[in-house]
Amino acid sequence: MLVLTRKPEESLLIGDEADTTGIVTVKVLSIMGNRVKLGLTMKRGVAVHRAEVWQRIQGESLADKT
Repeated sequence: MLVLTRKPEESLLIGDEADTTGIVTVKVLSIMGNRVKLGLTMKRGVAVHRAEVWQRIQGESLADKT
């Protein structure tokens, strides 16, 4: 796991510099107590799920195959 420290309004980029259409920008919008609000920018059509939702989707997909 990569751990980075960012302050509000600071960003990080994820992706391949050779393919700028695949870059995801994650920006810290605010920090209030133990909650962090993030903003994500990426090309249209990229699926984004909270981890618990993604796990549920994966579980349903596996159940459908049996």
